[in-house]
This record gives sequence, structure tokens and C-alpha cells, in this order.
Amino acid sequence: MHCLERGKDPREYTLIAYGGAGPVHAYRVAQVLGISTIFYPLRAGVMSAFGFLVTAPSFEMIRADLAPLESADTIRIAEFLREMEAEGKALVSTCGVATSKLGTVIEANVRFSGQSFELSVPVKGALSKNELARIKQRFFDLYEARYHRLNRDVPVEIVSWRVIVKGPTPSVTIDTLRDAAGERPVKALKGQRKVYMPEAGAFMNCPIYDRYALREGARLRGPAVIEERESTVVVGPDAAITVDKSCNLWVKRRGVKSKIVRKKVARD
Repeated sequence: MHCLERGKDPREYTLIAYGGAGPVHAYRVAQVLGISTIFYPLRAGVMSAFGFLVTAPSFEMIRADLAPLESADTIRIAEFLREMEAEGKALVSTCGVATSKLGTVIEANVRFSGQSFELSVPVKGALSKNELARIKQRFFDLYEARYHRLNRDVPVEIVSWRVIVKGPTPSVTIDTLRDAAGERPVKALKGQRKVYMPEAGAFMNCPIYDRYALREGARLRGPAVIEERESTVVVGPDAAITVDKSCNLWVKRRGVKSKIVRKKVARD
């Protein structure tokens, strides 16, 4: 649903499995959506918490200011955008980031008059009548890319303005493969057990692997269960698994070919 609302085909993407339950179910979700590649990051069960700790500090502000795009008061808008930027920098600097290292992104939330939803359009230069014209063209490009049709005769309006102040992304190096004793397990195969596989309509003998013992370049075949502390990866019989240098798993569903057919879309 989310892909279609944005004019995207899920078969063109890689599915990322995160969260405690994500790696358990991602393989079957990929089957339903026709996705051929699945990415299983290490520590998927705590990925959101980890991301919160290492992401760039930022603050986002939105100010409603409904107006027709062509007649927007650029002087007044530029003034409150500067105020929003100053407020955002003051807030982000409390995280210990020097003001000189902060960056700012400005977006206009734009829609056709009468619509209920808007698109975020980047502002790439000093706000002026010329930049408003460029914002309108960017909106047309985004709208057509998402909905595959466009009517340039409908009036365009700005609903609100967004200012994002962001610090630099921290440089983080971690070793997540060692256990509490500071050692990495040596033996990857832990054993076998019966696991139900819908393709077979029955329980199948399935190898069970220790995620932390898998080495870079290792290749496995499904069906397989790969266990770690925060989650468990479950893949079916047609899975080809590759381990990268960070112990992330890349799964290709064997025999899956692209069925994407591109058609020309009539435009208004």
C-alpha cells in the first residue's frame, strides 16, 4: 500500500528486516510482494535503539502558512524561515554540536488547490519569485513521478514550510560479534531441528546456525534458521545466503525473476 501510494513497485527494492520479529517474517513478506533480495542486519532486534544513538542530532520544525504559490510573500516567509532556523540551531547545539557544523534543509509542503495531501518540495536557493517558479516545477516533477499523471492548469498552493537543522553524522566503529567473554564463537552449525515450511506443507529438517560464528564470505542454502540474541532469521528452501564483513546477511530468493512491465501512461 505504501509503495503504491508513492508510485513505486516493491519488486524493484531490497527488503530490510529489522526489529525483533522482522527477521522471522521478512522472507514470507518478500514472497508475497515478489521481492528477490532481503537484507538482514546484525542486531536487528535493537536496530532502532542503536540508530537513535548513532544518528546525526537534528530538529525539525513546521509552520503552517497557506497561500497560493504564485502570490506567496517571499519577504515575510524568508523572515520567519530565518527565525525557525535560528531556533533549530539553538536546540541542536544543546547536544554539544558546534553551530558552525550545523546544516539546514528547507522544504515547502505543496499541493494542488482542493487536495487533502501535499508533497514536500526542497527549497534550493534564496527565496524569491524565481525560486517559487522552480519550486512549482519541482512539485510538478514529484507529483508526476508519484501519481503518473499531471494537470498543470490546476492552481498550486503552499500549505506549510519545514525547516530541518541537522548536525554531522557521528563516526562510529563497533565490534558487535564478540560475546560477553570477549570471544567470538568458532562453530557456526549448532545442529538441526524440525521447522515447518509452507512450501513443503510439512516440517523439514533445518540446520540451525550461530549468527556470531558466521564469517565474511560464508554461503549458506535454505531452509535455515540463524539465531542471535535479539532475534532469529528464518528463510525458506529457495534462499541463497551470503555473509558480508559485518556479519549482515544478504538473501537472494533463487529462481525469482523480474516481472516488471513498464507501460506508457497517458498524461492529461
